[in-house]
Amino acid sequence: MTDLRELVPRRGARALAAGLAAVLLALVGAAGAPAAEVPNHRFIAPLISGTEGSPPKARLEAPCGVAVGPEGETFVSDYYRRQILGIPSLDDYFPDNGACALANDPFNLYANYWHGGVVNTATGIISSAPATGIAVDPKTFDLYVNNRTSIAVYEAPVDPGDPPAFEIDPGPTGALKDGYGIAVSTFPATAGYVYVADAADHTVKVYDPAAPEPNLPVQIIDGAATAAGRFVSLVDSSLAIDQSNGHLFVIDNTQPGTEHPLAAVNEFNAQGLYRGALGHAIVSGEPSGIAVDESLSASAGRLYVTSGNGSSIVIAPSGGPPPSELGSLLAFGPSGEGQILTVSTSGSGQGTVKSSPAGIACPGACEAELNAGGIVSLTATPAPGSAFVGWSGACTGTAGCQVTLGAASAVDAEFGPAPAAFEGESGSGALAARAGAAPAAGAGQPASTTALGPARSNAANRLQAKQRRQRKCLRKSRDLQVHQQGNKMKKTRIKCGA
Repeated sequence: MTDLRELVPRRGARALAAGLAAVLLALVGAAGAPAAEVPNHRFIAPLISGTEGSPPKARLEAPCGVAVGPEGETFVSDYYRRQILGIPSLDDYFPDNGACALANDPFNLYANYWHGGVVNTATGIISSAPATGIAVDPKTFDLYVNNRTSIAVYEAPVDPGDPPAFEIDPGPTGALKDGYGIAVSTFPATAGYVYVADAADHTVKVYDPAAPEPNLPVQIIDGAATAAGRFVSLVDSSLAIDQSNGHLFVIDNTQPGTEHPLAAVNEFNAQGLYRGALGHAIVSGEPSGIAVDESLSASAGRLYVTSGNGSSIVIAPSGGPPPSELGSLLAFGPSGEGQILTVSTSGSGQGTVKSSPAGIACPGACEAELNAGGIVSLTATPAPGSAFVGWSGACTGTAGCQVTLGAASAVDAEFGPAPAAFEGESGSGALAARAGAAPAAGAGQPASTTALGPARSNAANRLQAKQRRQRKCLRKSRDLQVHQQGNKMKKTRIKCGA
């Protein structure tokens, strides 16, 4: 008979051992498990949105500019209301126009009226010439003004009526043809760089005023790695720089010509590599405002973007316009850790590699910085006359490639010539091969449907050779030979060996 007094401590010991084992398993599992994806600029909330008053009216009708003060306070320009939220009042410097782009230093707030003049909101008009973007150097407090075909630089302190100290890429014969938006970097690797969107060719041109040729771009960002494969429309674009890491933000109107066009906010790292896009719908305000909180407040690192392009109507209490009619100021969290993914192509064939999420479109955009811990899927597509051979590096084999970005990673996609069609064969596969396309699934299909590994390729070659010998024999004999034997015709089958 079991002594119950002995059983209790034994059960306790077993329970303790089981608990310790579970803890150890959990620790081992945690150590072996891949790190979770680090979010990048997660959406926080709309800071200003919705309606106010009775009858209700949109709190923001046409927000088109935003700036952040030294204590984290926000300023938002509203074109239709002819005001800037965050300051007591705005003088009628240009009565027939409204303020849009904003820029500031700790002592001054500047406003660029839509395609119009530039003012210091407290002291008066800096320039009446048409401009399409302004920025302030956070270190020198110099004011940069985008004049469409050139960039005027005003040295601080800037007083009304001061002429610019110098110009960058003076037009119209320079590289800048139709500029919108502007940003200035103080990040060490790109300190002094000036970024301008050019709607003439839908690229972002980067200037270094300290370079031997300051009027020539030192870099051109074409947007090839974005989800659209390009910048769709940089007309009335806005730019911003995160001075903590040198990252550039570009607002791209992806639906130009529509009533409420959607915009993509694309991010590029300090080297110009694609970093991703904000995962929240933005209605282009043509322009929309964008700013990074560089203050020492608790909100430092946040990204602010205005959305919406106008609601000048009074909203009926029983209903209202669609949400896209209502303006908003949206807040996003700071940047997350990223990892570099590098893709290359090799072999005697041709093909492309694209990623999901967007970032890789190789050849062209073969390197991107994507979320650390994120899973990136790569798809290899052979060109006509080529076949996918296989992956090497962070992926191997011929199946689909998925890379978890726990560290910087590199992948190579090898392409070779497509195998020739069977001699004398008819059908879509043979016709495609004669036309220079891969047989079977055909050229242009993802790697998983046209991959040919070395072992499979050797086996296919042996089978093709055997079938060619058999067909040659059968064609020569026409399968049957007729022999005259007396008055009778005898059909004799010719044996064709393997």
